[in-house]
Amino acid sequence: MSGGNQDPKEFMTKEESSVKTIGLVLLIAIMFTSIVYLYAINNDAIDTMEKASLENRMGKMQEEIDSLKNSQGDASLTQANAISGWKTYENEKLGYQIQYPSDWTASDEGKSDPQYPYDMELTKEYTDAGEGYEYNMGITSRSYGTSLNDGTLFNKDAALKDLATNKDAQKIAIAGEGEAYYRAEETLGGGTHWMVSIIGDKGAVAIECSFDDSTKEALYRQVISTFRFN
Repeated sequence: MSGGNQDPKEFMTKEESSVKTIGLVLLIAIMFTSIVYLYAINNDAIDTMEKASLENRMGKMQEEIDSLKNSQGDASLTQANAISGWKTYENEKLGYQIQYPSDWTASDEGKSDPQYPYDMELTKEYTDAGEGYEYNMGITSRSYGTSLNDGTLFNKDAALKDLATNKDAQKIAIAGEGEAYYRAEETLGGGTHWMVSIIGDKGAVAIECSFDDSTKEALYRQVISTFRFN
């Protein structure tokens, strides 16, 4: 099955890991310089000019550390914010948003399922290959407290348990908050179908898309990475 080889870690924003690595290196450097400085002061091992040079180096390192801390707080959204020129779909009911290319169309027409309310369909029609959609991504959601087919009420704990115990669902990390899982299935035509489920505080969101080449996969992956709760 082609979808079974997808690495869930690829959904993670690369900025998060790189920021942490840089922060660790800078922290080690400033700790080492501090030790040398304190030793020199206590043992009168260096002259006044050398002391001033060390103090200057320590000051610059501290500035870099402070700058890194300020940027790290929003590291998970760096990739989403970097996509300039894209449009943004916002859902006020569940409080989430997702970006998509400017040549795509967002529509809430055409589908409606009372058991799993349909929110939005993000599409791009073929421009030179006849009718149909070159890209088609469906977004559905369910608020906690709504009735399920068995008469029970949909709740966060049940949603998380269902995904955590599903052997086909792999936990992933994407921009924003909430726990996310994805499942990949092979389509009848030999392509791959993705179902990404994000569990938030107000409800659950599901993003679906299908593709049959690496170019589409890359763009779908980029769109999904921009998802976040407000």
